[in-house]
Amino acid sequence: MDRPILEVTGLNKAFGGVVTSRGLSFHLKRNIVTGLVGPNGAGKSTLFNIISGFLLPDAGTVTFESQQLPLGRPHVISRLGIGRFFQDVRVLPSLSVLDNVSTAVRDQFGESVTSAVLRPLRVSRFRREVHARALDSLDFVGLADLRSRKAGDLSYGQQKRLALARLIALDCSLLLLDEPASGLDPSALDQMLELIRRLMTLDKTVFLIEHNLDVVTSLSQHLLFLDRGALVAEGEPGEVLAQPELADLYFGAVGEREERAVAKT
Repeated sequence: MDRPILEVTGLNKAFGGVVTSRGLSFHLKRNIVTGLVGPNGAGKSTLFNIISGFLLPDAGTVTFESQQLPLGRPHVISRLGIGRFFQDVRVLPSLSVLDNVSTAVRDQFGESVTSAVLRPLRVSRFRREVHARALDSLDFVGLADLRSRKAGDLSYGQQKRLALARLIALDCSLLLLDEPASGLDPSALDQMLELIRRLMTLDKTVFLIEHNLDVVTSLSQHLLFLDRGALVAEGEPGEVLAQPELADLYFGAVGEREERAVAKT
């Protein structure tokens, strides 16, 4: 039996009196998509922020590939092989599409001033290798033909695919995808879903937050359901979402959110 790629044990986090992680313990199987769902305020983003190093938990550990993560150190965690896709697309608008992806490649030889001055030929060769890797990532997401265009000139759907290409170029084995389908029109949504499915061919494991349950059930082989910071159910998506009490929790929260949005208009 394959060992889990990620194990979370006894995770607790509170902001004042608001508990966002309550004794969380679970593991992620490798090379599948695991969905993370729950009502608003369930602690989904907090969990992603802890795993990726942007928040320190009050208690608990996260183990990745049998190594305990140095929580609170996002750059180190990224280098260990965990990449984060943010809900708000974080492209560098003034740079080209190719340069946006090239910046994600780790351990670039030319980052050292001494190397750039004393070993220019080696730096030049490595730069070509970086661009080749970036182009491979852009080709995977269907943006290679737009490599010279400024990232800020891309459509929203294209920018989301560009963000995914950067994760691929980063060469992480675990990808935390936060709302990758949000804001996409039907055509762009279909493209994104197909790309996420194809990540398995690159030996990737995906942990997915997504409010669109059609997207979750379409992509996920396993599902975790959070409520008020606690894991209340997990299993095959259809079985988990078929539980009436969980449906009431989830759809009740969705209805309240929609009512608040209408009240503001």
